[in-house]
Amino acid sequence: MGAYITGNEIIGTGATPPPPDSTPPTATVISPLAGSTVSGLVTLSATASDNVGVVGVQFRVNGFNVGAEDTTAPYSITWDSSTVANGANTITAVARDAAGNSATSAGVSITVSNLDMTAPTRSNGLPTGTLAAGTTSTTLSLTTNEAATCRYSTTAGTAYSSMTNT
Repeated sequence: MGAYITGNEIIGTGATPPPPDSTPPTATVISPLAGSTVSGLVTLSATASDNVGVVGVQFRVNGFNVGAEDTTAPYSITWDSSTVANGANTITAVARDAAGNSATSAGVSITVSNLDMTAPTRSNGLPTGTLAAGTTSTTLSLTTNEAATCRYSTTAGTAYSSMTNT
């Protein structure tokens, strides 16, 4: 009978070494809950287990890694939900063990609903300048990079809140 060595470590004695670890870990996203609506900074949390031991969990949103792999249980990170579009998004957690086995959790569907704090960009506004004397009607035209409400006034100095919506 002899010792068998893995790397620089004697891990046992006997006629044959144990079989290699081929069992993948498991992971479950526990926060946020499926169906949740989130905004701003959100804590992503998961549980993970393995027959030998989990060495890390990588969170993903829509298949893309979020932050660094968390190597310490309980597994969680803070995610800035403004990095994805408002609407439906999917969170998963990928657990990894020391043998290199990994497994991805079931996806958790959430809705991101962040406030739009950026003013629309205006271009191609017509007419421009001062209308000719005697003009009784004109067509207003304005292009923006997102849905917006246009307000106008035919009287100079009118407060924005008092202008007519178009």
